[in-house]
Amino acid sequence: MKSKWSLINKMKSQQVIIGIFLLFLSLFVTFSILRSYPINTSIQENEYHQYGDVDRKVVNVYTIAKERAETSFFSTNDHFLFNGHNPSFYIFTSEMLIRAGIDNMQLLQLFGLLLFVVGFFFLYMWVYTISNSKVISIISLGFLMFSPFMLYHSVTIHTEPYDFLFFNIFIYLYIRVLKGDRSICVTVITVFSAFLLTQNYYMYYIPLVVSAIGLPWALRLQFNKSLLIMILFIPILSLCLVYIQMAMISPGGQEAAGDELLRNLLFRLVDMGDKGSGQYVSFKDDITRYLDILNIRIMDMFNLGLYTMYMMLGFGLFLNTVRERSNWIRIFVVLITAGLSWNFVFVQHTIIHEFTGLYGWYLWPLAFGFSINEILLFIYNVVVKNRSDFSKRETILATSCISSLIFIPVFHPLIEGLLLHFVNNFFIYFTQVFSLP
Repeated sequence: MKSKWSLINKMKSQQVIIGIFLLFLSLFVTFSILRSYPINTSIQENEYHQYGDVDRKVVNVYTIAKERAETSFFSTNDHFLFNGHNPSFYIFTSEMLIRAGIDNMQLLQLFGLLLFVVGFFFLYMWVYTISNSKVISIISLGFLMFSPFMLYHSVTIHTEPYDFLFFNIFIYLYIRVLKGDRSICVTVITVFSAFLLTQNYYMYYIPLVVSAIGLPWALRLQFNKSLLIMILFIPILSLCLVYIQMAMISPGGQEAAGDELLRNLLFRLVDMGDKGSGQYVSFKDDITRYLDILNIRIMDMFNLGLYTMYMMLGFGLFLNTVRERSNWIRIFVVLITAGLSWNFVFVQHTIIHEFTGLYGWYLWPLAFGFSINEILLFIYNVVVKNRSDFSKRETILATSCISSLIFIPVFHPLIEGLLLHFVNNFFIYFTQVFSLP
């Protein structure tokens, strides 16, 4: 009888999670479809330039892809390049879709939305694989899905939907391989998704390497040496392909291509080289308050800033450490290193661009979901079950911290951000679309 009720409860919990997942997804997709209408993207461009940069994220990509699609495929050597030096599989994809007859900007945007939707499934799967918790997985999913980053990039045709899909596929399948899945198909897709990830932009070279090396250690699993070697080789291969294409289109050949790559590297690092040459004179002043700048960058994209996230995560890890022995500290060491790698290596790029807080999108949802789950478990054990792994004094202290943590620095900006970025814009988009003649 006990096992029967246990099975029924398990089925009910699965149905609830599936229901919440579908509810979140339906709201997100409806919002995104409404946003894809030109009348709404123009509104968003005027209102929140740092989020919904439609000119750069949609119009510019479409224009480049269409120009290439109108010429013979073999008449150009830079199908996979943007601005002559950035890898851009996303432009190539749009070009191929236009060549196939999908010459409509809104349809291309909906294709980007489809990539995000598939990516959400893999995000849920790898978070669940790591946490073994449906609660953490669904909270993480909801946090990310309704963040400014996701809402304002939901129908972009720039790099974001491709990065999101390929990174989530890679992480999920890589963990499966580490846990013993030796099928050739899974291994091939893991390597191929990692390759396509590095063909979209430079931002995921370091996170890819950090994840490949760090996850086996974090999860206390055995390294798959052959797969690890292949993954470590992928960023090198991708950079070589970029260099070859640059050399093919540059009048100066290989030497000019090498110089251009070096200039871009120095420019993104610390504003050195000719490309910087005083263009951003505030750099020396900005570096002294770099953490504050990064805090704002992350807050712009996820409603919560760097300091609040770390406070929540630290408290969640404290509660978890008292309650059980787990791998969570190791997991977050790896994810923090990967998620903030671009920001702490390419300092200049982070200072001058508002959108650079988005590169840790896989870190912050899990940190939020994990921390909220630990707080809920603590409250449940103390209030409902009337038991705790803490002494009475520690319980009072922890309860006080939870109260201030939840209601002041966390839920206030989250609710304010949800109302501003989702609810408010949803009604604006809806009104605009259905008032069309």
